[in-house]
Amino acid sequence: MASPNRNTAQHAYVAPEASSPAWPTPSPRDIPITIPSSSSSPVAAALWAQLRRIDRLFDLFSGYNHVMDPHGIEKLCTHLEMNHLDVKILMLAWKMKAKKQGYFHRDEWRRGLRKLKVDNMEKLKNALFYLEIEARIPPHFEDFFAYSFKYNLIEERQTSLDVEFLCKLLEIVMGPLFRPQVQLLIEFLKTQTMYRVLIMDQWMNMFYFCNQIKFPGLDNYDPNDAWPVIIDSFVEWLKRKQGEEGTHPSSRR
Repeated sequence: MASPNRNTAQHAYVAPEASSPAWPTPSPRDIPITIPSSSSSPVAAALWAQLRRIDRLFDLFSGYNHVMDPHGIEKLCTHLEMNHLDVKILMLAWKMKAKKQGYFHRDEWRRGLRKLKVDNMEKLKNALFYLEIEARIPPHFEDFFAYSFKYNLIEERQTSLDVEFLCKLLEIVMGPLFRPQVQLLIEFLKTQTMYRVLIMDQWMNMFYFCNQIKFPGLDNYDPNDAWPVIIDSFVEWLKRKQGEEGTHPSSRR
């Protein structure tokens, strides 16, 4: 998956058989979309044909099951010519609203591919390029950033993720947007000893800090605002670091 490797078994890629069996026809009760009542209408025929193509693509990696497991997702990544830790796979899961880390359900796959308006591998490759752009624009990034945390809560009632893992996740999810801040946040997280795990609120406030606070001067940072302790600690650490390096924050660019 796009998320950094965290106790996820690695699977060898198994190439599809040279001659695949006939694609199964999905039953109407399995189709979570509304099709016009006239079965002979061009719209209904087009929707049905699109759905079958989307399902064929899913079956190639799910073995005709209703769930694509980690092995199937790695096969998908191979066909997409990308690493299974590529952030675009996490973005695809976000677009599908996938609920379980490492698994794509058929209904999630259908929802995501219909939103992307794709029904074959070549279209999916192209769509992922634009999906990365979409996920990083302001109206969408906050939701994607929150999803990246929730998607990795793999245990029932789990509410936190370990700091070491979050450093890797922070790099691939937010690094491209706020490179200097993220590099320093990761350095701070790796050297501090107060926190071994972080919760969702702390994770989200890292985004709010990077998005709202002027950097590197921190001119609009107010310690009296309702920042979590970990952010206050980061700011104190950063100011000490800047002082030790003899730099003047406001002169940085």
